[in-house]
Amino acid sequence: MEPPADSRANGLLTVIRVDGIGALVVGLLMLVLRVPLASLYGMSTEWVTGLATVNLVYSSIGITLLARGLKPSWGVWVLIAANGMWTPIAWMLAFAVRNSASPFGVAYLALEGAYVLGLACVEAKLALRRCRD
Repeated sequence: MEPPADSRANGLLTVIRVDGIGALVVGLLMLVLRVPLASLYGMSTEWVTGLATVNLVYSSIGITLLARGLKPSWGVWVLIAANGMWTPIAWMLAFAVRNSASPFGVAYLALEGAYVLGLACVEAKLALRRCRD
């Protein structure tokens, strides 16, 4: 039995809220803590600042969609595509810095890639269900 359409829309709102606000919080924390994180990750401050910036730019997409009630609907697909595209980028970055970054830095990039892949899958599933209604 399928859940009602409005509960699916609420589910999509919830996932995008977690996605957008999570990216905002992570981006801000990374920016504020970039010096100790650079040391912990075994990366330059510029690398950590770049990762923080990516999170902040990405969060603006999700937060804008939330403010507009997930309209335009193509914006939801842009968000899903951004997650899907960041996954291989994060994994390639993890591979590229594996010899220079700390294990924690490599793990952060690899796990971030897996996390956003999971978000993309859940968001796509909920968005597709929403389209059928």
